[in-house]
Amino acid sequence: MRLNRTQSGICTASLLCLIILLSVSLRILYANRYLPNRDSIHYVLVAEQAAEGGFWDEFCLEYSPNMPPLLHLILGGIAILGGDVFFWGMVLMLLSNVIFIYGIYLCGKELFHNYPPAGLCAALLVATTPEFISVGGNIMRDNLYHCVFVFALYCGIRMAESKKTMVLDAIGYGICCTIGFLCRKEAVEIPAILMLWGIVSLFASRANFKKVFQSSMIAFFACLGTALPVFFVLNLYYPVQSALISALSSRL
Repeated sequence: MRLNRTQSGICTASLLCLIILLSVSLRILYANRYLPNRDSIHYVLVAEQAAEGGFWDEFCLEYSPNMPPLLHLILGGIAILGGDVFFWGMVLMLLSNVIFIYGIYLCGKELFHNYPPAGLCAALLVATTPEFISVGGNIMRDNLYHCVFVFALYCGIRMAESKKTMVLDAIGYGICCTIGFLCRKEAVEIPAILMLWGIVSLFASRANFKKVFQSSMIAFFACLGTALPVFFVLNLYYPVQSALISALSSRL
């Protein structure tokens, strides 16, 4: 019996929830069996110093500019509010994994319009792949980055497939670029994908120059508009230059 549109949507949503539940369960089991990654432990230890008043000094001198600040700021805020940094860090990691799986589903669905189960198959594959389980169960920073990357990819797919400029998707891509850099310094691959898409599209046959140019400019200004306030706040509260000079002078 063929399902109507409403029944099909409910069935798909139910299967996706089961896949997400399976994904979270596998990662909890992995986290209970193996110790957290060294980077995760460092993030927790530095954040716990926030309650003692030394968070910014420790963060500036030891981690910036090599360790992007987003996870530090989140965990440091939890410490200041009196929360258990390790527990809430694990919760954040699992929540990020849920969002990541959902993003994978959206990408699969967007790429294969003619095959409705593609999104669910992609989500199930990522949910049960050992490497993703390993990362999802013990590396806090990478889980945040995976969320950003997969939604940047989703926005990029929609921009590439559309015949007109997708303003909201271009803005989403630009914001993802900035947040990606706040999660991982290796996030240069996100804007690199946008640039590669623009170059290939312009040289491909039937390329829509106006769409590519407008989408790229919107993404660029969205990235810039998100990055400038963040840079101003971070430079105001933890001047990297002063911290590095102090660190170097203390070692000479």
